[in-house]
Amino acid sequence: MKTVLDLIGEYARLNDAKIRRGGHLVPSSEKRWEELKSFYDLLMSHTSLAGGSVNRWSSAIDVLIKVDARERLRVPVEREFPFEVDGELHKGFAVNISLGGIYVASSHRAPAGKRVSLYLAQNDARGQAPVETRGVVVWVSDRGVADAFLPPGMGIRFTDKRDTVEDLLDGMVVDALVRHLSGLDVHSLAPDIFLTQQVEL
Repeated sequence: MKTVLDLIGEYARLNDAKIRRGGHLVPSSEKRWEELKSFYDLLMSHTSLAGGSVNRWSSAIDVLIKVDARERLRVPVEREFPFEVDGELHKGFAVNISLGGIYVASSHRAPAGKRVSLYLAQNDARGQAPVETRGVVVWVSDRGVADAFLPPGMGIRFTDKRDTVEDLLDGMVVDALVRHLSGLDVHSLAPDIFLTQQVEL
């Protein structure tokens, strides 16, 4: 039987395949991707980043094992991240993040194509200096994106992902998933509607 975490892992693998193939999957895989995306989006919008009763260590291990296709999985975060444009420091609030990019809500929005520096740190990195990484603005929204519940801000693609940055980003993705799932039993059975046969990639 599939668990909630199994479905997240299946969605992550299909999502990775879809992006690698230029946004196209065979019809059966596309239908399954749409079902799982709806499930994932609903789950992320109705769970909290505040933490809960599930043992975080066990949950992190479960996420690392079950959600192995994390490269393109976008997770909601609620974190302040300073960023620098043309030598000026600005405040930004990260809305979601993946290993490939970040959406930053901010009153200062750089134009598409502009290079920026971001200063990243884990939630529990007290006493540690933020890690600088570079990115490029790929899209800007002055009014927000209503269908994705995004406030005004910018989508930034990371261009500098040295090993330490890659590890930090992966840790942020895993941590955000763990925190979102901390109020759930990740081994609980998935809803019946999502228990259809897994499609081949």
